[in-house]
Amino acid sequence: MGKEKGEDEQEMASLAEEGSLVPALAIGMPNHQKVGQTSSKKGGGWVTAPFILGSSLASSIACYGATIDLLQFLVLRFNISNIRASQITNIINSVTSLSPVAGAVLCDSYLGCFLTISLFTFISFLGTLMLALAASLPSLAPPSCSHQLGSCQPPTPTQFAFLCLAFSVTTLGTAGTSFTYVTIGADQFDRKEEQESFINKAALIAGGDTHLDGSIAKRWRLCTIQEVEDLKPLIRLFPLWSTGIYLTVATAVQTNLTILQSLVMDRSLGSSFKVPAASFQVFFYASMAISLPLIDRFFYPFSRLMVRRPLTLLHKIGVGHVITIVGLAAMACVEARRLQVIHQRGLAVAGDHLDAVVPISALWLVLPLVILGVGSAFYIPNQVNLYYQEFPASLKNVGTSMSSLAVGIGYYLSTTLVHAVQKATPWLTDDIDRGRVDNVYWLLVALGALNFLYYVLCAKLYELKSSG
Repeated sequence: MGKEKGEDEQEMASLAEEGSLVPALAIGMPNHQKVGQTSSKKGGGWVTAPFILGSSLASSIACYGATIDLLQFLVLRFNISNIRASQITNIINSVTSLSPVAGAVLCDSYLGCFLTISLFTFISFLGTLMLALAASLPSLAPPSCSHQLGSCQPPTPTQFAFLCLAFSVTTLGTAGTSFTYVTIGADQFDRKEEQESFINKAALIAGGDTHLDGSIAKRWRLCTIQEVEDLKPLIRLFPLWSTGIYLTVATAVQTNLTILQSLVMDRSLGSSFKVPAASFQVFFYASMAISLPLIDRFFYPFSRLMVRRPLTLLHKIGVGHVITIVGLAAMACVEARRLQVIHQRGLAVAGDHLDAVVPISALWLVLPLVILGVGSAFYIPNQVNLYYQEFPASLKNVGTSMSSLAVGIGYYLSTTLVHAVQKATPWLTDDIDRGRVDNVYWLLVALGALNFLYYVLCAKLYELKSSG
């Protein structure tokens, strides 16, 4: 009896050495190290943080700056129709947002943050260089034309293929940089990790999984205790994560429609300067950047005094949902006013007339963009913070990239939504003066309200690791 017990202990030790593949019951053994011990990690702190921030900023300007102007570039330089250009833009943005998830897995499993960022920054540079060539060389784009006359030559297959290749390389570059910067930046400061013990069935060794000598026979059928435990945050966070998809759908549709609106509005500032249509989105990002420190230093302390407790991450994200819905409603009101001016003055003319200007200032778009930027300042950083906080230590890069996964899916769904609206209603046409873009915004408001109710339910059922 004692001999059999000794052999069992040797077999258990052998299995543990081969990757901690131990039976589920081993979790309760006194000598088994508990998954969930606290550990700390020391980084470079504020000495290295500025370099990481500067590199991340330069990478974001180079990669995402190109996608902001993509819709206008496709319409005015590549002579692609409005709605088709919008669909192409959303697909490219979707792939750009989905790719960091693959980069995060590669970083966590093989390369590490520094090597991943170094390699993919070079790839991103190559993609940006190709985009510059596509924009500057006449042989890589169709000839310029007057869109008002409707005699524009579409791009050749070769020209369009080179443009797609350029964006593919740029997207590949963002795969290993965008959210890896978030993780390597957070790693510069001391932090404590904790995990929960949960689903053990996947680590249970069944008959035939091992040889007689105790070695692993079917490693593909077995998971380590660590791998099994790392799965639980993914399952628990999935409902909350899914609520963020709508926010991207709304933002994607709004961004493209705002550019199309501004193209036919008065963008003049003074007598000699006209604001580029794609540049209006800068108000969104500037509002977000300015709001972040104000919210952190003033709004959160004030709200704590009012409700006598700090806001949790879930509360902060919820505020972002509400403000975003308000911003979309403001966009609907501005578009309704623009259409009213068109009908009052009899300006609706058939055909594509991107050079025609409705006598209403495009600056009316600034206030809704500012509101949407404030909403993003609430939910974007707090979503990333939520995944970083709730995910286990071994999946930090995957955790910070989860919001990017929602963004990627949201862009694809926005393409589906635009296609469905275009098929089912007369609201979206290449001549937006003959459509009802305001109704599209009101549809987004209604969907946003339903999504917010779903978010509240998910937040009620979720228990945070901490109240941060």
